[in-house]
Amino acid sequence: MFSKTMDNATSASRGVANAYTSRERVLILLFSFLGTVFDGADFAIFLFFMVPLAHHFGVSLVDISIIQACSYVIGIVGGLIFGRIADRFGRRLGLTLTVAMFGIFTLLTAFATDYWTLMIVRILTGVGIGGEAGIAFAYVNEALPARGGRRGLMSGLLQSMFLVGIWGAAAMYSFCVAAYGSDAWRWAFGYLGCAAILAGFVRVFMPESRAWLAARDALVTGIASTQQIPLRLAEALRGGTGLRVVWCTLMLSFGFYGCYAVVTYSPAMWQTSFHLPAAEVARLGMVASITAGVAYPLSGILSDWKGRRWAYTFSSAFGVLAYVYFYFSMTGHSTPHGAAPGIDWLSAIVLSYLALQIGFSYLGIQGVWIGELFQTEIRATAQNFVYSTGRAIGGGGAPLLGLVVARSTGLGIEFAVAFGFIGAVGSLIFCRFLPETSRESS
Repeated sequence: MFSKTMDNATSASRGVANAYTSRERVLILLFSFLGTVFDGADFAIFLFFMVPLAHHFGVSLVDISIIQACSYVIGIVGGLIFGRIADRFGRRLGLTLTVAMFGIFTLLTAFATDYWTLMIVRILTGVGIGGEAGIAFAYVNEALPARGGRRGLMSGLLQSMFLVGIWGAAAMYSFCVAAYGSDAWRWAFGYLGCAAILAGFVRVFMPESRAWLAARDALVTGIASTQQIPLRLAEALRGGTGLRVVWCTLMLSFGFYGCYAVVTYSPAMWQTSFHLPAAEVARLGMVASITAGVAYPLSGILSDWKGRRWAYTFSSAFGVLAYVYFYFSMTGHSTPHGAAPGIDWLSAIVLSYLALQIGFSYLGIQGVWIGELFQTEIRATAQNFVYSTGRAIGGGGAPLLGLVVARSTGLGIEFAVAFGFIGAVGSLIFCRFLPETSRESS
């Protein structure tokens, strides 16, 4: 009975993407992009203020890092909660609530009075953040037709908005430090929280996902009692669908590690191992993020042309080769210093570092591919769980473990970056366990 109802619901949802007006599609894309911008801004603004926060509360950087790691882990809970809300009550409500919760507790971060207060509000912020990405990707997927809708391109652009949030956080950091001195962190979290709350309220103007509405109507028609609807998640995850969750989670866990090993430790690597001044590190970081921001949508376009699995495999393989290039550049005594003051942009170590940014471009494909792997009725929940779990493992735990291993074996921090090779290899392996979806209608 359940399987037949699910088939009817999925069939009912096909083709509804073409029913959107251009204005409705623009609104969905705009607000979905905006949520990812706030995700990136929150990630970056906390990193920028880690040292000031440690000084203010009289704790170590490790203590502050624990807060960030906890917010990633608790994001799994947020992903499940808000994913279920989005699957049962609508994408619009789920996305509105997740951004509003993130905004409220980001604002409350500005009023933290001690370390444990900071810990609590940041953990609750993580609950909100954990629900955003999967719903946003589901929303965008369902607003665009499977064929000719350029879902891959839009998925890549959506992932690029994370970088836009980082750039915005950098600008806010500079402004607040200059304007407010030692209280800069309070003002920065206050501004970001207020903006996110406002963004949460304006989401009431977003149109609901037509695919979700069609699937809901089919389910209500096919199931005698609406009280049975909450049971469908456990039933839907039996068999092949549950196995897909496992493969997707493994693929993204390794994929995030391949990215976050570089993102987390490369600034410290450039300053300590290669002795670049802070201004040059900032320049190099900006060029690297722009490179990644361009690579994400290009990878999405490639997935629209050649297929999701083909493009993901290609990007992961490129990442593996980039890591090999980086390792030999690092151990071959390549230096980023030019003959004149400044960066030698053609040095092997700099070119390999920029090549790594292109290797991360599989992150521009994961949103559309994972969304297409699950039916409408559980899409937001499954995608949120996979994304938040993968980021907690690959973006939080694995890089920290890599640093511990490097330090305990007497290696420099550049090896904590190079260990990300494991992530690129794992991403390449596990993506092959998932089927192609770009030529299906879903």
